[in-house]
Amino acid sequence: MLALVGERALFGDGVLLGGALLPAPEGAGDLWAAYTTAWHEVGPGSAADSPTWLAPLAGLALLLRGSASSAVDLVLLGLVPIAG
Repeated sequence: MLALVGERALFGDGVLLGGALLPAPEGAGDLWAAYTTAWHEVGPGSAADSPTWLAPLAGLALLLRGSASSAVDLVLLGLVPIAG
């Protein structure tokens, strides 16, 4: 409950920022593209497999009207009560 009070500014049009947290992609399509592409533009580039968490995050973004930012916010904010 205390986490919801502290995070109330993020509901609606709030933006989750800070530290090493990069901005979320524009939409669910960008998440799917990052998951399915063979080359990743991270640092000098990488041909490593995509992280497995990208597919469920993209699916969640689709459920949230294609908003990748809302999906990232929901996951990060939901981890607080789960950790408790």
